[in-house]
Amino acid sequence: MSVGTLRQRLRAWLLPTELPNLPLSAGRDALFVRLLGLLYFIAFASLWPQVAGLFGEHGLLPTQVMLGSIASEFGPRKYALLPTLFWLSSTNTALLLVCGLGLMSGLLVFALRLVWPMLALAWLCHLSFLSIGGPFLSFQWDALLSEIGLLALLAVPIGWRRPEPLVLVAIGRWLLLWLLIRLLFGSGWVKLAADDPTWRNLTALHYHFETQPLPTLLGYYAHALPSVVKKALVVVTLVTETLLPLGLVVPSWRRVLVWPIVLLQLGILLTGNYGYFNLEVLLLCLLLAPPEWLSRLRPEPAWDMDEPSRAQTQSSLWWGFPRLLIAALLCTASLGHLLWTVRNRTSVPPLIRQAMRLTAPLQAVSHYGPFASMTTTRPELVIEGSQDGVTWREYPLRWKPGDVHRAPRWNTPHQPRLDWQFWFAAMAKPSDSPWLEVLLLRILEGSPDVMWLLASDPFQGRRPTQVRVHHYQYRFTTPGEQRQTGAYFVREGQLPFISPVGLSVGEP
Repeated sequence: MSVGTLRQRLRAWLLPTELPNLPLSAGRDALFVRLLGLLYFIAFASLWPQVAGLFGEHGLLPTQVMLGSIASEFGPRKYALLPTLFWLSSTNTALLLVCGLGLMSGLLVFALRLVWPMLALAWLCHLSFLSIGGPFLSFQWDALLSEIGLLALLAVPIGWRRPEPLVLVAIGRWLLLWLLIRLLFGSGWVKLAADDPTWRNLTALHYHFETQPLPTLLGYYAHALPSVVKKALVVVTLVTETLLPLGLVVPSWRRVLVWPIVLLQLGILLTGNYGYFNLEVLLLCLLLAPPEWLSRLRPEPAWDMDEPSRAQTQSSLWWGFPRLLIAALLCTASLGHLLWTVRNRTSVPPLIRQAMRLTAPLQAVSHYGPFASMTTTRPELVIEGSQDGVTWREYPLRWKPGDVHRAPRWNTPHQPRLDWQFWFAAMAKPSDSPWLEVLLLRILEGSPDVMWLLASDPFQGRRPTQVRVHHYQYRFTTPGEQRQTGAYFVREGQLPFISPVGLSVGEP
């Protein structure tokens, strides 16, 4: 291979395609960027009303307290260990301001205005919340949005002006495809590798629709499907998540393999509430769509084709080589996460572990593998309050199962973070969920920010003198039982989880 040929191939990987050779993928790439901006908007819009109750001064995980503790322990190293804008200020106003900046930047990306700077701002605002979010921002879709956002910064031509046309850089596009392969394969592999009998005997879906964190109404009816149908769906899931991703490395197979992947994601979207996770996977699948399908979205050139390419001038070689180095670091770290998923953490070579450590503070790369072990029962926690120690009333949450007569609902793409954490807390000990004790304290204090996270206040603004938590077992009713009783759940097996507690004398 001659030096000239090598230089030409390197430019093709590091720079967008020049205008005279405008590819059909321009419309698809612009749509991908628009939808990524919309995803950022959805993420911040969902978080906005929950910010004060979760991370505010009187919330469940006060940012000021957490950052103060880290600063006193680590000193100047705090910025490297926990990169967040909230080191500047962590008041309620600052939390809402950063969330508002994320909303604005997502909208501007959707409108294809200041694309690269706004993508960078959205990613930084999102990272700021991930750094302080603790268990409330530890879900796989949070990590996935951070990773997609960072890879998009490598794929989108850098510059303040909108590139015409918006064509993704090849190396960034390849990393996004690699992310989709890792995500799907990891999700399937953990199910096969786990010593879980429900996946091995194909009965996982006999339990999943009923025991998933926030069921949907369609999931309720899917639970009543015949056993043979649910077993067949398990086979489809395992094949789609393990074998099909391997075929995505062959370009000619992608337009065929993308369809079962898309259909699986749509099925999960309809039968479960997983925030914007399935939307993120579908966004990555968009890059597999044949460009001619979206050719009508290709912007018509409105410039002189003899002029130098704007996209080329906005992404010169001086940025191309740093992009290549960053891409190599991220690819190395992703190999480590894949090895971690397929084998174990100790199998990762030291050099790759170093790349994982370097990228960890930026939430740049993660490993994925939901539902490796299927839960076969549905424990639920119910908070109750009393003003006299005799009569107790429930504090319902907005989305998780509570009232057995309330039908399961869709909340996608909204992510109710407290409701989700209750699902994990019900399967563990009280000491494993320290935020739960804080929640009880805030209810006793009557914190309006935290009370908003609940569906209603049974005491209409009056504060209880005592609160407690009970543990129940829930199960779906059959469609026949539902028609007779109107109930969607059966609740039984009441057990104490946290004994009654109240404020000490003299406390506000």
